[in-house]
Amino acid sequence: QNNFVEAEKSLYKALQIASANEKTRLAQDFEIVADGLMKTGNKPDAARLYKQAVSLDGKRMGLSDKLAKAQN
Repeated sequence: QNNFVEAEKSLYKALQIASANEKTRLAQDFEIVADGLMKTGNKPDAARLYKQAVSLDGKRMGLSDKLAKAQN
């Protein structure tokens, strides 16, 4: 669980200096960490990261479905 917290902190730091193109890549990284949180059963934190991923790249396939599952 601590690794997920550290990963999230790093992603938010990167987001502060990321270019538009890099933000698309960061969306994927937020999704990957959220996937890991879902596997541990931490739906609230996963939902938060999926929301961030959607805000960065709303066109990503399957991301909205993952967010919906995390919110249920």
